[in-house]
Amino acid sequence: MCSIARMLLYFPISLTLTLTLTLTLTLTLTPLSCQAQSGETVDNAATPIYLQQVRDLMRAFSLCGTLEAAQRRLALLTLWRAAGRSGEVGNVSYERLRYDTFFQCVVLQCMQTKVHKMKLVPLIIGFCRLSCWVLAWVDELILNDKMVYDPDEACWLLPAVQGAQSGTKMSSIVKGMQVAGKEGHLVKYKDFSVSSLPDSPTAAGFRPGACDTLACDLPAEIAVHSTGHELTSLSALWEYLNSRVALVMAGALVLAGWPALPRGQLGRGPTPPTMAAVPGLSESAVNNYADLLFNLRPTSPPWLLIGGSLRQLVLDGLAVVIMYYAERFAADEMTPVLNAMRSKFSALSLAGPTAHDTLMNWSQLVKAKFTVDNLHLTGGLDKSGSAQVISSVQQMGSTVGHLHSTIAQLVGMVASLKDEVASLRGAVRMAASPTSAAAGLAAASTPAPIAPPTADPPTADPP
Repeated sequence: MCSIARMLLYFPISLTLTLTLTLTLTLTLTPLSCQAQSGETVDNAATPIYLQQVRDLMRAFSLCGTLEAAQRRLALLTLWRAAGRSGEVGNVSYERLRYDTFFQCVVLQCMQTKVHKMKLVPLIIGFCRLSCWVLAWVDELILNDKMVYDPDEACWLLPAVQGAQSGTKMSSIVKGMQVAGKEGHLVKYKDFSVSSLPDSPTAAGFRPGACDTLACDLPAEIAVHSTGHELTSLSALWEYLNSRVALVMAGALVLAGWPALPRGQLGRGPTPPTMAAVPGLSESAVNNYADLLFNLRPTSPPWLLIGGSLRQLVLDGLAVVIMYYAERFAADEMTPVLNAMRSKFSALSLAGPTAHDTLMNWSQLVKAKFTVDNLHLTGGLDKSGSAQVISSVQQMGSTVGHLHSTIAQLVGMVASLKDEVASLRGAVRMAASPTSAAAGLAAASTPAPIAPPTADPPTADPP
């Protein structure tokens, strides 16, 4: 190599560049040529992991239901949504989250380690429970009652994988869910292994899988905003097309499992579910239940408390976890979360049916409104939009009818209670008044007077 370099000093610059390029290509391609001739693979990229496999992982962790499983589920789903490199989402703090009121979702500012470029990641509501980032986030909040905010330290979104070895930790999570006998398999998850994972899976496979998924539904000039690839070397135009939520929303929809927008079109994301779908529920009751269920107190991160910048995310999260209560109860997923929802239901101070029955009814109401609100995204599915409207209205009608029946029962109970309270008040007043009590006793001990006989009226003599 040294002799070649000395020779290059005597050649013209143009020839030097040509020879340098030729030498570089030779040194690069020779090992690949040898690999190809020997039958070895020439592609050293990580094996892609796709959305269905991500959902299988989410299902497995949901069946497990522990706090650790919830944390791992949130970490992997965050990585998938970011379409990022395996170590990039591990060092994300709550300070990098903001709620966008126009797009009605929380937006993550993700720093890309390779290109040192900030990327925006809209963490929108998922199309189903297994691809919903907000649901994974609130599950972790519900099961984690030890989160304390320290203003002198960063408040990490994923503390379990935070640090210099974030990528390695993420890969360990993926490998741990393989079937028994595979390298990296964790025995504690043997009952929840995911057979659909590729051989030797790693967290690095999430990025190529996400890129392929985006490329199938989006033009490259739109997909690139979600992947974060650098294109300024191709054209100065990309210096001006900076990262905006509007430019990454189309990609966010695809990665969240929603039907893609018409090719090349930008648009709004999904409308989140809302507790406004439940009639008669006060704002204070909703906030009280959210704080109790999510373990939020004065020592919690201030952004999540009432008046905080991420409070709307908390309210969206409450509606999401209630919306999927019925589905997850039927699927036997996240049992500890469902137990907490029932046990902490007393914060609402509601009379009537049991917590389970009420949550089942609310789940149908919230889901029905959510379906109707997002027909602008699902209208292109095989099932027609009109059929979805009919189905949602029928669900709402059935649930509202059940609520009316329950309200009628409650009205009867309240009327009966009012009568009992009135009787008790009268008894208490009688007992509290000595004069009334003495008069009552005297009246009870004095015999009633006997009325004198009345004389018969005179009768006239017969003629």
